[in-house]
Amino acid sequence: MFISTLSHSSFPDTSISFDTNLFHPVEYMTLAIFFCWAWYPLMSHKSRSSFVIAVLATGTLFGMADEIHQAFVPGRDSSLVDLVLDFVGLCIGVGLFMAARHAHDLLKPQCDGSR
Repeated sequence: MFISTLSHSSFPDTSISFDTNLFHPVEYMTLAIFFCWAWYPLMSHKSRSSFVIAVLATGTLFGMADEIHQAFVPGRDSSLVDLVLDFVGLCIGVGLFMAARHAHDLLKPQCDGSR
């Protein structure tokens, strides 16, 4: 909802004090983590590559739909650069999720008291 709401608004007279190219990866990194939480229970029995591909494909399709949507919003435009930045954020989000899962799996036996 956050991404869609921002995409549907234009801010013609707004001055932004930071590089907006940094915002795309951050918002799509967050989206990727949410997609990972959604996909993980459904794909935990599949390979890691299948899981990563599912998350990246879902996020990329969302990003493409968002860019198409922006093409029809007055004061906004679609950009291939934005889509690439979105994909970078998706990759970072999946990487963070996978690193957290790996750390969780490494620490789990110690937390259970098993040796």
